[in-house]
Amino acid sequence: MAIHHQIKKQAERYGFTLEESGELVRAFMPSRGVQIFGVSGKDAFNQALSYHNIAERDSDMVFEPLTVGSTVGWLRNANNGHRTEQVMTPTELYRSWGELTWTANEPDPEQDEPVDTVERSEKGVPLNGGIAHKEGIMAGDNPFEEGTEEGDQWDEEWDEAAEAVPDEEDVEKSVVSEKYRAIYKERGHPTHCGDDLAVLLNNLCLTKENTDISRFEAICDANGVSLAKYDRTRNGWQGRLRMTGRNLLARKVWANDGVLNMPADWEQPYYQMSQEWLSTRPFKKG
Repeated sequence: MAIHHQIKKQAERYGFTLEESGELVRAFMPSRGVQIFGVSGKDAFNQALSYHNIAERDSDMVFEPLTVGSTVGWLRNANNGHRTEQVMTPTELYRSWGELTWTANEPDPEQDEPVDTVERSEKGVPLNGGIAHKEGIMAGDNPFEEGTEEGDQWDEEWDEAAEAVPDEEDVEKSVVSEKYRAIYKERGHPTHCGDDLAVLLNNLCLTKENTDISRFEAICDANGVSLAKYDRTRNGWQGRLRMTGRNLLARKVWANDGVLNMPADWEQPYYQMSQEWLSTRPFKKG
């Protein structure tokens, strides 16, 4: 069956891809690793959009099809394992949200809270870059020394996870769970409460509509950060470029004792980051 190009275009805006799959249409959401099936292109898009809305309402919710390729299934809470008793399409589940009933799978109140099994640095940053990305950690907070094998591997893992997200705005808007917020706060990691450099760059480059990429790149160039090699063709490239540049700048600014240089023809020659910002960076002197 043919999928109308306008439906495909709408799907791309939400980070979905649509393709024929036998007599059905498959909507794939790489940012969540989820596939949803519909009886037509429009139906598959609507089902995927409903699941997107469910996940926006509660990020712990996962749609589980009844069988592989089924258009109906359950909602499962990835945090506590609860699952809906009803088997419906994502759209029906979303519309029936307030009336859904759930299987009894309450955790034993006598048991301790599950231990966090993710390996982390002293400041709470996951030692796996992909996990760090999913928790909302910025690439510039690589816990390993720059240029080491561990550091390069962490960067590759983070980049691979980032490539699966259609627009980096999704990362920037992601909510780090309260559990990890507590870990980061206790261990002195700054990401959970915002980064001063990111805020400064936003103030310098954000317009009413979006980020002025030319202005942003001029700041990068002034600090020895080249973004020339990064992709500018795929959906969401602006967001990825901003995040990559910001993370590379963080290392440069830290190595420059907190000085963020401005382009030579700008009125303000540089900005000085605080000692608190410098002291909370995860980098080490080479």
